[in-house]
Amino acid sequence: MSSHAKAAEIPEDMQVQYWLAQLDQHGNATLVDGAHSTEQGAHRALYLFQALGLGKGDSYAVARVELIKAVPDGRDVNHDAVGIINRARAAGIPVQGGDDGR
Repeated sequence: MSSHAKAAEIPEDMQVQYWLAQLDQHGNATLVDGAHSTEQGAHRALYLFQALGLGKGDSYAVARVELIKAVPDGRDVNHDAVGIINRARAAGIPVQGGDDGR
């Protein structure tokens, strides 16, 4: 993001969302269907999943998600390591880590 671009604010009506969440064997949740404005919307989503024969045998929960604007915080970050990685990336040296492989 450009330093001149203004970060999008979170609309007040989207600060709290309810999602249908699939639970893995350890109880970890993966949000699966999309944001709902009420808990009931996520319950309806589960009904539709089951009515359509989706997710048979899977466990689900309703996740209440509160969106809070993220603000970068560089406290207690190893800035020397960040500098090394940035110089390596600028030199075209592959750096492992992150979801995109960089």
